[in-house]
Amino acid sequence: METGYGLFPLRRALEKSHMSFDVATIAFTSRATTDEAFEKDKQAAENLIGASVYYGQRLSKGQAPVVYKNYRLGGVTKDASKTFAFPTKKDFWLSRNSSAVEMQQDINSARKDIELIASKIAQWYQLEDSQQET
Repeated sequence: METGYGLFPLRRALEKSHMSFDVATIAFTSRATTDEAFEKDKQAAENLIGASVYYGQRLSKGQAPVVYKNYRLGGVTKDASKTFAFPTKKDFWLSRNSSAVEMQQDINSARKDIELIASKIAQWYQLEDSQQET
């Protein structure tokens, strides 16, 4: 995540449904050279999308998250000026002459990992909600 502009349409849709949300991202990218400037960039993105942003890795402009170095896991490429990412996984697998079965096995494995992470996040939010009610 760099500016948050790609999430702005999602913000509008969720606002129409009166739903609040947070954003979890692999990495937050900034041109900032100081901690203070980085926090200002992050705050600007949070203000734009109307949500808290949680990130795993802090990056400088032009750097890619570590997970993308394992191309089997990447799957998409996104330019900060664009709203949507585009898939790259198929191109990677075709360049390696991998079979459709191998590609699907990796996709299924990644989906299981995502389901596990999403489930843990949902449980955390449910716990937070129940603690706030008491």
